[in-house]
Amino acid sequence: VVTDPTCTEPGYTTYTCSVCGDSYVADETSAEHSYENGFCTGCGGYEAPELNADGFYEIGNAGQLYWFAAQVNNGANNINAILTADIVDNENLMEKITIAEDGTATVNEGETIREWAPIGGSMYPYSGTFDGNGKTVTGLYRNVSANFVGLIGYLEGSGKVQNVTVADSYFCGNNCVGGVVGYSCAGSTVSNCHNTGSVSGSYDVGGVVGHNGGSMTECCNAGTVSGSNYVGGVAGWNDESTLSNCYNTGTVSGSYYVGGVVGFCYDGGTVSNCYNTGSVSGMVYNGGVVGVNSGTVTNCFYLDTCGAEGEGTAKTEAQFASGEVAWLLNGSTDEGELVWKQNIGTDAIPGFEGEIVSYSSKTGAYYNKGNHEHQYEAVVTDPTCTEPGYTTYTCS
Repeated sequence: VVTDPTCTEPGYTTYTCSVCGDSYVADETSAEHSYENGFCTGCGGYEAPELNADGFYEIGNAGQLYWFAAQVNNGANNINAILTADIVDNENLMEKITIAEDGTATVNEGETIREWAPIGGSMYPYSGTFDGNGKTVTGLYRNVSANFVGLIGYLEGSGKVQNVTVADSYFCGNNCVGGVVGYSCAGSTVSNCHNTGSVSGSYDVGGVVGHNGGSMTECCNAGTVSGSNYVGGVAGWNDESTLSNCYNTGTVSGSYYVGGVVGFCYDGGTVSNCYNTGSVSGMVYNGGVVGVNSGTVTNCFYLDTCGAEGEGTAKTEAQFASGEVAWLLNGSTDEGELVWKQNIGTDAIPGFEGEIVSYSSKTGAYYNKGNHEHQYEAVVTDPTCTEPGYTTYTCS
């Protein structure tokens, strides 16, 4: 008689004599898990990822991501991770929940959703490096009355989060809620991170980071962000910290201190080279870029129809599409290592991929230097008694 192995118990074969009933056990097989998407189908346990030679756990499925979060939240908070594939947790999450006007969500009848536990909290803040490696994490769901909510809940001063996109996800909590990071301390860095999911909370709510105390650069949000106070498309609260080269296209709503990019920029905080085209609404202290600024805001822009004004410069939809804003964000130059790019005639807004924008002082036009056909206009200069005539051809 064969007894199959389980997740925790080995399998074996029992041999019994049909005459006298004597029996013995042999042919033992090891206990083993059977994983689907990194979750054991028997016990629900998580699949452990491999540790590579660089000291990074290579995460290739949702179960391994949950395993990594569990290690951090149980005290191993300085370990590193790199994504080796796009991660899908709750597939088609937004089709399985209903989000009310205030941002709160309920799970649709008959649906079962796995709840995410963010990487790092107030007891064990995450201090390692989380490298998304250009991959996307989809289907994360966190809907509790708690602080420090996001893919990463609490990022310590030496922590780094980079190169990751969070999509088709829902995060709802109390304070410090972000699509990628809930709370980041001074000294931490969040770079090249993007969110298209839904984020909701009370205080310090941001599309990418809820409360930014470190450095943020080249991040963007296209998801819906809602909260009470200190609500921003990219970051809800920007402490004595830097936020540069970021943008928001998502809808941002709240009560007080609501901004297209940052809800509240605190003393010593800086916001530079950023823009917002998303709708902004609130009761008091709203801004197209920053709701309320006690720090420094430079070279920032907002769509003139976003519903709020304040810090930054208003630009029309046509000015965004023309390449003008991309040119200005790059410091009015097309030389050197530049962040902002835009394919003129194709992209409605600037981004981090595409062609560099140039500007002609002769024609007043913005164009892609390496990607345009010359259209010459001729100007004839007639000869004189002493000077030859010639034709000057100028690209329009």
